[in-house]
Amino acid sequence: MVSILSAVLTGAMIDPRMIQMTDTSDFTTPRNVGHFCIVLDPARFVGREGFDRALKDYLAMLRAILSTTAGESVMAPGDREWKTMEERKRTGIPVDPDTRGFLKL
Repeated sequence: MVSILSAVLTGAMIDPRMIQMTDTSDFTTPRNVGHFCIVLDPARFVGREGFDRALKDYLAMLRAILSTTAGESVMAPGDREWKTMEERKRTGIPVDPDTRGFLKL
């Protein structure tokens, strides 16, 4: 379904015919990658509270059934981004030296 919405519907290249993103021998041929975005409001379906409760249960079950290397945890979509957001709230957003110089920080 994702391929239909992001490739077929948009006129982009379908997965099996797309040049691999890891193919570093050809940077000149456009990849013709399609995109599709959808926004859903859980409140209009099961309600916000019901969605939050069900998602919390789902993530707990997901993390409980998957094994990890000692000291690591199972990450679900968004986990890394939430962790990075919290870290940057505490420590700030890193700025590389070239950008810092350009902005005269």
